[in-house]
Amino acid sequence: IKNYTDINHPLSRLIIKKVCDLCETDTNNIIISKDGCTLPVIATSLYNLGLGFLNLFCDKKYEKITNAFLKHPYIAGGNNRLDSEIINASEGLVCKVGAGGLCVVVNLNKEEALVVKIADCNMQARTNVVINALIQLKWPISINETGQINNIYTKNIITETGEIIGKIKPCFDLH
Repeated sequence: IKNYTDINHPLSRLIIKKVCDLCETDTNNIIISKDGCTLPVIATSLYNLGLGFLNLFCDKKYEKITNAFLKHPYIAGGNNRLDSEIINASEGLVCKVGAGGLCVVVNLNKEEALVVKIADCNMQARTNVVINALIQLKWPISINETGQINNIYTKNIITETGEIIGKIKPCFDLH
């Protein structure tokens, strides 16, 4: 275990191969770097990332992983985190955020994936884009009724003192 963070460690090589298989790509089409914990991180296209999530969460052989996300949404991210709150406030949606404004949502019933990447890594922008995209797609999420999304999602622009000084309006249409 002394060198398990090494990209060439047997465990890292197995993980890289599995991720490439799920994302339907090969090692020539990925970029490998390290995260803040010095573990290998794999980057691929957003399209292949969406495929990887679909192949993971919609395949019966990974049902235990899918069920773990659905039954225990806070293992995905934690309290007041976009991914956990979407899973908790939805029926059949699995979600995981990533660094740098990334978010992937899988609709298990439709076997479709939504992949959002915010170029400047703004987390509030990511939340607003993802929630508005889910609303436009009419994916099954409860907003305003359960309150679970309200603590991370707002259309208000609020100052440090709590004053509402404006509204966020989506400027994209998925139809």
